[in-house]
Amino acid sequence: MKARITDEPWFRRAESLIRNYWRRMGQIQRLEARLKRMEERLHGLELDMDDARSVRSMSQALSLVPGSGSGLAPGLDDELERMEARVVELMQRYAELRRETLGLRARLANLRSENAAMETVMARLTLEEYRYTEQRYVYRRSNYAIGQALYCSESRARRMRIRVVKQVADCLGLRNGNDRRKNDAQDSA
Repeated sequence: MKARITDEPWFRRAESLIRNYWRRMGQIQRLEARLKRMEERLHGLELDMDDARSVRSMSQALSLVPGSGSGLAPGLDDELERMEARVVELMQRYAELRRETLGLRARLANLRSENAAMETVMARLTLEEYRYTEQRYVYRRSNYAIGQALYCSESRARRMRIRVVKQVADCLGLRNGNDRRKNDAQDSA
């Protein structure tokens, strides 16, 4: 009985790499959206801190009354303490958010570096092949559904899967060089 190409270890490995590529791409998109929201919050905190500092300095300047013993007008010292506490709270939130943002950027850079090799391989695919991989490994559609989405037959979608996985395996050096010509001859027959 003739062994199917889809049972080969390199084929499964290449498919796994494609699947992981798309999984990481989804993670990258989610992290980028989260990072954008966090940076907007950071900007908002910066503005709040600036406002609190300016109010604090204004109230300190206005609280000085000539001739009073303590230097502060009655009732303003409580307001100044509240402003000081608000500034300290904002600075703590800012520091926490900044650390979290830096952590997200590091995770994002790590995911991008993990995807770098596959990014170059995926760039070599035609648009139709690229869309096939998206339909297959992101949306987990059958060859029949992919054929309808790409306006081709189910058998063409099946052949496209094999061609794409072979191309990825060849680019990443997963296929054995000696077996490649023999496998290609068998597949074309």
